[in-house]
Amino acid sequence: MAIGFANLGVSANPDINSSTDASSYVNTSWTPPTAGLIICFVVSRTGACGNVPTVSGNSLTWVQIATICVGATAARRITLFGADAAGATTGATTIDFAAETQQSCTASFFQATAIDLSGGVAAAFVQTATNSGTATSGSVTLAAAGHADNRPIAMFTHRANQATVPDAAWTEVDDLAGSAPIRGSETQWDADGFQNASASWVTSSDWVGMAAELKATVAATDPALLHYNLSNQFGQRQVVPVPM
Repeated sequence: MAIGFANLGVSANPDINSSTDASSYVNTSWTPPTAGLIICFVVSRTGACGNVPTVSGNSLTWVQIATICVGATAARRITLFGADAAGATTGATTIDFAAETQQSCTASFFQATAIDLSGGVAAAFVQTATNSGTATSGSVTLAAAGHADNRPIAMFTHRANQATVPDAAWTEVDDLAGSAPIRGSETQWDADGFQNASASWVTSSDWVGMAAELKATVAATDPALLHYNLSNQFGQRQVVPVPM
């Protein structure tokens, strides 16, 4: 079944783009969907790689999927969260850093439907990959898709207050830039295929990227499903023999 996507914020609430020094960040009340998978990419910046954030609110269980932090000073961290939207309620969402002050926080919220949540939220993310560097563009390479219906998502952040442009095959979700500290962060999805993630910007700057593969709901009679399974909660694939 084809995965569908919906932007929940369009670079506005519930998305967060704050330059305030704080140890927690809260959006204003919003009403999440009650079906599918809610995805939240968080970018945080502090003096050095510090605490990994947690997310709470909306009667949801927010599961940390992956995180990467780059830089000994002015460190930037991307953390990916997912939540099963079933039972979601109206309210605010909090991103918390356990009393550790951050220099900024950016968060992008969107929804994916036709996601296989039968094994839990973590298992819906088949793989994650990261990359970083200094340039006017960045890319993240994913392994081959586990199924033809699976789709990738990604986030890039770079150290410049300017827009980010995704690869032509991808659709931009949120583009959140700011100053003091300077930053440019962007999320994207590929709804029509499965390509490596990439993005570009004007000024050569330090960047970090993260991409993930989402597991589609597949009919039980699909032959590919008989050869496809997950070996652990992080979505590593293994081949399961089919009795002949």
